Amino acid sequence: MPPAAEDVTEINGETYGPLKAACDNIVRDIWQDRCTVLRPQVVFGPHDCSGRVEHWLQRAMLGGEMLAPGDGNDHLQMIDVRDVARFVQTVLEQRMNGVFNLAGPRMTWREFIALIGASNLVWVSADIINAAGLTFNELPLYRHEHGPRASLMDVSSEKAQGAGLTLTDPAISLSDMREWIAGRNQPLALSRERERELIAVARCSQVNS
Repeated sequence: MPPAAEDVTEINGETYGPLKAACDNIVRDIWQDRCTVLRPQVVFGPHDCSGRVEHWLQRAMLGGEMLAPGDGNDHLQMIDVRDVARFVQTVLEQRMNGVFNLAGPRMTWREFIALIGASNLVWVSADIINAAGLTFNELPLYRHEHGPRASLMDVSSEKAQGAGLTLTDPAISLSDMREWIAGRNQPLALSRERERELIAVARCSQVNS
């Protein structure tokens, strides 16, 4: 990703990534090969209050007819916060220099939906989702395979794994997080009413196709 220009100071959805890239460049320009840059991808786990994974776990536990985004073949990727913490410890103890992407196993949405134990699914296409104006906020983690910022879900951590990064099985991470959210009852990112509306549109589209 190209770094932000020097006059860019406002942080928003468009500038966040370029500003991070600019910060990386500044650090490496000053410290050369005597620095470590860690680039965590989507981080999750117990005590993650972002709601990104919690939404899907909570929705699956509620049961009933459930919206699943896309067609099941899009990808998502996230890393357990405990894996990140262990690697940070390794970097500090070994005084390791370099740039490392920290990302978890890449999986399809169909695989993710199975891991969270959801059933009675209705797959709602990316076209319907886009037409409805839904964003990353209403459907956390979902990025259409070839849509804007899809690269967020296609990050290689091969270099970090070679340097000692170990990755927890997503099934274990999700199980631990499910235990943590029990009883929290946080509002869903996508309301049940809006979900039913989109499911109805998807069903109508299937009938007319």
